[in-house]
Formats: sequence, structure tokens, C-alpha cells
Amino acid sequence: MSWLSTILTAIVSATIGTAASGYFANLAVRWYRVSPFEGGSGYFVVGLALCGLVAGLVIGLVISRIVAASAQPSVVIAMLYSATATSCVIGAIGGVARLLADIPPTIDGENVMLLVEARWPATRVDSPASMPGVAYLDLGAATTFRRPEPKRGALWKEDARQVDGRWTVIGAAPMFTSRGTPTIEIALNKTEQVSFTLPPLAHPTAADGAWSAWYPTDGKGGPTLNSSVTYRYRVQKLSVPVRTENIGNFEVSAIVSYFKPVDTEGVSTVDFYGSFRILFRGKPLSAAQGLPGNGAGDEARMVAVLPSATTALLAAVNGEWTLLSEESGKLRQQRIGSASDTPPAELTNDPVRMKETRVPQDPRGRVDRTTYSRSHLLLFDHAVLNVDTREVHTFTAKSDASLIPSVPPL
Repeated sequence: MSWLSTILTAIVSATIGTAASGYFANLAVRWYRVSPFEGGSGYFVVGLALCGLVAGLVIGLVISRIVAASAQPSVVIAMLYSATATSCVIGAIGGVARLLADIPPTIDGENVMLLVEARWPATRVDSPASMPGVAYLDLGAATTFRRPEPKRGALWKEDARQVDGRWTVIGAAPMFTSRGTPTIEIALNKTEQVSFTLPPLAHPTAADGAWSAWYPTDGKGGPTLNSSVTYRYRVQKLSVPVRTENIGNFEVSAIVSYFKPVDTEGVSTVDFYGSFRILFRGKPLSAAQGLPGNGAGDEARMVAVLPSATTALLAAVNGEWTLLSEESGKLRQQRIGSASDTPPAELTNDPVRMKETRVPQDPRGRVDRTTYSRSHLLLFDHAVLNVDTREVHTFTAKSDASLIPSVPPL
């Protein structure tokens, strides 16, 4: 075999190495959630493709010279051996990467979350809601290789209720991996925590949507241990509301995109980019007003309670700030203006009160019951809402000036 045949074999092997590496790198972007920020995922794919090119080139050169020194040198055999070796090496690396990746389980192709209900023994007198600190639910996985970092979810201790004389609290966390055995940590704060190992949930089905039995048990198949914290769980799709709050005749359900910890003392929350599904007397907003359609698009990214003798909500619905109120048992929906990312500000001569409403007190993943609880006038981009009379006064801005919270209006 000539050196020209060797170079040709190396080129073929390098081409296979580049293509195979690029293919697995593209899959790894999704497996390992490589961020596309500033082209990060693109550089990742290109970098691994170049590694495959170099590896294929070296394998092709080495195998070609080995075949050339054999009793029956052949360029076809050299290409076949080098192509097989390159494919096996890169395929093995890609297979190991897949085994070590945290691929989230799905139901009908949709990502899922784990809901957990924690139950304290009857000897506990104080409500979990009275405990200071941030509550959370951590979901992890016990694996043989590369133990993944647990994912933090919400534990709504402020919703604690007594059932049969025992305090119970519900929480939720995203299911992020099919590897290993799932583990949970239930925490009311940084000092009061309990951990458990769950049954395998690598491939949940619709049947897992029902609540499990209470765990842990006294031995295999034994009765539930009631002298300590116990739990039960179920799995549901992300598109299914995770938490529902009733405000008058409104029903506001939170739909999670992802969970994000909030460092507000005593508050747990669902994700910042969650949305709300609003029903009035059991019907979506459009249907409640007698409009055609099922109201599937009536979702809000923010919902706040306004002070009023009857129920009144401020919501960013379908890209518009909207005042939702109840009058004589019927829904009244008033458009205020386009919903910007900046929440409305308090229009007041009190700079302290003005500053309070510029920074919402409650996390965005739940109904805000505090920020506007004492509001009278709210300033939007092109409108003023009189909360007391529920009148909306629109105006045309004359400049791009913005409010400074420390300076009261002139």
C-alpha cells in the first residue's frame, strides 16, 4: 500500500469520525442541557466534531499502516477496518455519555413532576406554617455513577391543613432523570428536614397519577410507620395545574414551567415563569362572558388581589393588563393596556409606599395578595387605575421619563 492509499484511508476515517461525533454531540446538547447562550451549544458541537475528526484521522493512519505491513495489504480492507474502529470508539463514547446523562422521564412525550404530600405524626401540635425559614422539596437520585445534583421544588407549608388530627403539607419538584432510585428531602427550613428513598419511577405511566400508599412502612408490606413523618406521592404532567387557590368566585391554578428557589424568608414558590389558569364560577374567562371558544388561551403570567368590597383581581392576561371583578354575580373584565414586564407602580406622595409596590412582595409563581393590598391609584405605562372606583384613565406619554421610587411625584 502506498502512502497515498494511507492518506485516502485516513480521510475516509476522519470523515466518519467527524459525522459520528457531531451526531452524538448534538444529542448530548439535549442530554446535558448545554446552554445556547452566546453560542455555547454550537461551540460544543463543533468542538466535539473536531475531536472526532482528529480521532478518525489517527485511527485511519495507524490501521492503514498496520494493514500495509501485513501479508495481504489492501486499501479496501484498511478502509473497512478503520471505519469500523472509528465507529465503535465514538459509538462507545456516545453510549457511555447517554447512560450517564440525566434524561427526564415523560408521559405521552411530556415532561413530568413529582407531587409529594408529607404528613407529620399526631404528636405535632404546631402548624408547619408557623415554622420560620424557607420550605422546600428536593428531588434527587441514588445512582452508581455520577450522582446528579438534586433539583429543588416547592413545599407549600403555608397551605398546611389538619387531616384526622395530623398536619399535612403538599409539595412538588421536577422529575429530571430516569437514572437510579429517586430520593426526596422534605424541609420546613434549614434545620427541620427528613429524607426518604422512593420506589423506582424511571418510566412513569398514567397509573402513577394516583396517590400512592403512605410510606415508609414497618417492614416489607407492613403497616405505615405513624410515629414519624410519612409521605405519599404521585406523578403528573407539567401542563396540569399544580396548585389551585380560590379567591371569591375565581379559581386560579398555577401551571409550572420550571421551579426556582426564592430567598424570601418563610415563603416557598413555584417557578418565576409559571402561568395561571383563571376560572370564574368554574368557567374560563371568555366562556364566563358568553364569548365563543373554550377560553383555553385565558392564561395569565401574574395575578394580584386588589382591595375591594367584592373580589377584584389584577392580571396580565394574554399580554394585557386586565381588571377582573365581580358585579352582581357576573364577571366584569376591563382592559387597562399592554402588559409590560414592569408591574404597575403605586401613584402616591409617600415614597416608601411607592417603593414597596415597585418590588412585588410575593413570588411570581403564586397569587400576589400583599403588594397591592393597600393601593388606591396604580400607574401603568399609559393608564391610571383608580382601585377604589375601578375606573381606568388612559393617557398618551409625552416622553420616555420613568419613575424614580425614591422621588415622589410632583
